[in-house]
Formats: sequence, C-alpha cells, structure tokens
Amino acid sequence: MLKPARALAALSLAWAIALAGCTNMEVEQGNYLSQKQAAQVEEGMERQAVRRVLGKPLLQDPFHPDRWDYMFTRKSEEGETTRRRLTVFFDDKGRVARLVTGGAPFPEGYSPESGAP
Repeated sequence: MLKPARALAALSLAWAIALAGCTNMEVEQGNYLSQKQAAQVEEGMERQAVRRVLGKPLLQDPFHPDRWDYMFTRKSEEGETTRRRLTVFFDDKGRVARLVTGGAPFPEGYSPESGAP
C-alpha cells in the first residue's frame, strides 16, 4: 500500500501528464501575405517580379507550370481556422495573366502584439 505522500505525488504526476497534452498552440503555415503585397501584383508582371514581391509560392504544380499558389492557414489557440489563398496564372510568355483570391481577406499588415493576422 502506498503511503499518503507517495500516493499524492503519484496522483499529482499523473494529473500533470494528463494536462500536458491539453494545451492548444497557435499554428501558422504557408505564405503570409499582406494586402499591400497582394495589391502589388498586376497583370503583365514577369515571374521574377512576382517572386520578388510575394516570395516563393507554396505550391508549384509540375503539371501546371503556369500556376503558382500562395496559401496561408492559421489555427488559433481557440481552434478557429483562417485560410487565405492567392493563385497567380501566367500566360505562355511568363507574364501574369490573371489573379484569383479566396478565403479570408488579406490583412493590412502583421503585428505579433495584435494577435490574429
């Protein structure tokens, strides 16, 4: 039989281990783009100019080389998910033909102090 002090220590340890897995973290994945960055991309821009403004795309499909996908997903500590997408389509000369956005609007900027981007 366990002594009360050992039983309390064992119970405390078991409780701490059980609670350790219950914390949620904020998770951000993909390309974070601001409204300013997205607005700088215009029809007729060359690929290198797009890459300078937006960075490397998250997805470049080898079967569709005329399409670059910039995607961002954020899951808050509360479990709320935010998704944003900007897809850039290029013509046969390697210039921007059209842009397609989806999901939540792009934020004006990002500040870690402000919380959600």
